[in-house]
Amino acid sequence: MQIRSRQDGEETEANLSKKQGSASNGEKQTPYFIILAASLLQCYPKNVSCARLAFIDEAFSALSRERIEQMVRFFEDNKFQVIYAAPPEKIDSIGSHINSTISLCMKGKYTWAIEGLVKSDEFSVD
Repeated sequence: MQIRSRQDGEETEANLSKKQGSASNGEKQTPYFIILAASLLQCYPKNVSCARLAFIDEAFSALSRERIEQMVRFFEDNKFQVIYAAPPEKIDSIGSHINSTISLCMKGKYTWAIEGLVKSDEFSVD
């Protein structure tokens, strides 16, 4: 996605698929989630009965706990059914705001699906 703007007769172009400037990763990631949420609302309008399903990979990996809570609440308030795939260090921040979680736990070449939040130090296979 690109944004074009004109200032003082000069056109500038910014590529939103690349990080811009010197802001923190969370400050750079926040606009992407705002754009994602706005796009999803366009695809799934509030006044239409539909599945309203979204999948977010590497969900909120650079956002603060407060911003994660705001985004999760936004999706809930707009009746989205969201599947969040998140790294272990962020799942606690997301999981505390949602009703159902499934943890995928790996040992060697095997993976187990366990209902509920599982911390990496809690998982062991005998």
